[in-house]
Amino acid sequence: MVNFGWNGASIIGAVYCLLVLGYSILGITVAVGQFANNRPEQGLRYLLQVAFFGIIFFVTGGILIFNGWRLDPILQLSHFLLLLVVVYLAAVDLLMGFLNQQR
Repeated sequence: MVNFGWNGASIIGAVYCLLVLGYSILGITVAVGQFANNRPEQGLRYLLQVAFFGIIFFVTGGILIFNGWRLDPILQLSHFLLLLVVVYLAAVDLLMGFLNQQR
């Protein structure tokens, strides 16, 4: 039996799943740029990073979508704060990748 309902944790899970798609597209773009700039080790690092963290956050998002209704408000707040940290770190990482790509 699957119980599905939209609450804060389920919405955070959906945001995780959507961010994985955007992060994957941008990360692959940065990796291709690194390969084009003769930096294959950095390009390979970006590809591995996108694959590894993409899988983790997609699974986490799916768990929150289908089981987020069980979380109390304090745990939902902790997931929201974690989401803010992840978005900030992903933005900084991609921005630094684009800046390094243009040099």
